[in-house]
Amino acid sequence: MHQTTTDSEEENSLGPALLESEALDFFGEIYGQKRLDYLDTFVLALLTSGSRSGYKLYKQLKSEFGTQVSFGTLYPRLRRLEKAGILLASKSVETGKRSYELTPRGLELLRTNVREMRELAEKLMQILQQKND
Repeated sequence: MHQTTTDSEEENSLGPALLESEALDFFGEIYGQKRLDYLDTFVLALLTSGSRSGYKLYKQLKSEFGTQVSFGTLYPRLRRLEKAGILLASKSVETGKRSYELTPRGLELLRTNVREMRELAEKLMQILQQKND
């Protein structure tokens, strides 16, 4: 005789540890994606203290924001920001390396992004407070 199980029985048989692990993987993926969504803002923020090479930005994105990106993701974004007038790129005569600096337009974009992120965080906090009341 063939025994069948319901979806809820199968789910329960996986055990809470596996379900918790899957949830952490799922939320980790979402959190990682959110960091990528903020990548431009992170780059602009790093450039407020001076020009940086793409490699230095790559390293600082991980150390400052916990965001690991590939060079295949970072460099096209830097070029796009440069073409939009948000970054200014220059090439060193000695090393041949490009460095990037923030333009006034880039600084304004950073301020706008941070303001929007703050407003969103405030709205989310209000929702959470209502849930806890």
